[in-house]
Amino acid sequence: MASQWWANHGVIQVTLDNRAGGHFGKKGVEAVYRYLGILELQDFCDGIDHFRKMPFVNENKIGVEGFSFGGTMTALCVTEGNEHFQYGIAGGGVYDWGLYDTHYGERYMDRPQDNPDGYAKSRVVDRVSKYRGDATNMLRLTHGTGDDNVHFQNSLQLIDQLQKDHKDFELMIYPDGMHGYRGDQGMHSSLQDYKFWYRYLLEQPLPEILFDYFKKK
Repeated sequence: MASQWWANHGVIQVTLDNRAGGHFGKKGVEAVYRYLGILELQDFCDGIDHFRKMPFVNENKIGVEGFSFGGTMTALCVTEGNEHFQYGIAGGGVYDWGLYDTHYGERYMDRPQDNPDGYAKSRVVDRVSKYRGDATNMLRLTHGTGDDNVHFQNSLQLIDQLQKDHKDFELMIYPDGMHGYRGDQGMHSSLQDYKFWYRYLLEQPLPEILFDYFKKK
């Protein structure tokens, strides 16, 4: 339903895979090994540029959203990659691999003491200098304080850096929220996401029908 709703409003939705996607196999994973977020960002920027060249696409109104590692990549797209992506909603993202669990993190990054350069270059916190934080380039961050997968500290560090850089951004915290918002938090998050896209992509207020829809749910 959501995809058709956006299509009816002139919003084109695409899904892009980067070279670390599962169907690229071991070769794809080897390409990003020890430096997560570097080549993946390049792939997303190259991929969206294919669409930005189309005459019916507004290249200044490109949005991206994701959760977990998708949140990581969304934050990178809207900050370091903001020449390609202007607006993004990043939920529950890993912004410093040193804060993530060893089972996953060290599988792809090795131990921090064995790969200090990779951990440093993969930190989203240190890659936000291009971000403008205005009506032409806006990041919305969300995170649950009870997230036991991607700990809340990830977002706190990114928030701290954005504040030190005097950059505007949107933020929504879900008290005791886990890795994925449920119940009332899930409904609230979905409605706020709609508001964000209406504001920045369509430059319109949210229709009353959507308010009513989420109230009923």
